[in-house]
Amino acid sequence: MAKGRALDKNALAFLTKELPEIDEASLTDAFSRVFSREFREGIHDASAGRRDANLVELAVNALSKAMGRIDGLPPGVRARLDGDQGRNVRGIAEVHSFLATEWELLRIYHRSRPETGGRNWLAYEVADAVHLALSDLGIKPTFGTRGDDSTVPSTAFGRIVKQALAFHKIDADWRAPAKNTFQEYRQDSSI
Repeated sequence: MAKGRALDKNALAFLTKELPEIDEASLTDAFSRVFSREFREGIHDASAGRRDANLVELAVNALSKAMGRIDGLPPGVRARLDGDQGRNVRGIAEVHSFLATEWELLRIYHRSRPETGGRNWLAYEVADAVHLALSDLGIKPTFGTRGDDSTVPSTAFGRIVKQALAFHKIDADWRAPAKNTFQEYRQDSSI
């Protein structure tokens, strides 16, 4: 997977304790992507797309108001907008149309990955990466919580997801992402 890449020493110590049957070289190969700064930067950069969508939304709203005001002008004033100013108005309308289309596409994309409502899609990306790393080692992820405390993972997969979320400073509970990934894996492997 990521041959030759170093693994954070704290992450390696945690993984060695969590998966004692796997040698350090294999752990490093499988998990160096999950516990890497590049992965962390990549997933946080992806959240910038959400901010970009918000900026496009603000621009669309501003242009919508401007177009509404232009459309609401008296006919005599509108007639004077022919010529150079008319081209400017048509240009504003074209920019508005373009941005409105972009905004709708961004909304459709982010609707499947909302940052609100308790679903932090970055946490799901981390859980998927942990699943892939375990699969590279031939380990089938399992999901479970401790009987006396449902916030504590009872499986290596859950504990590694929880540790990876902490490593990447992602403020999200480990359970939903781990459970979702586990269920997807189960569905895929039953085909």
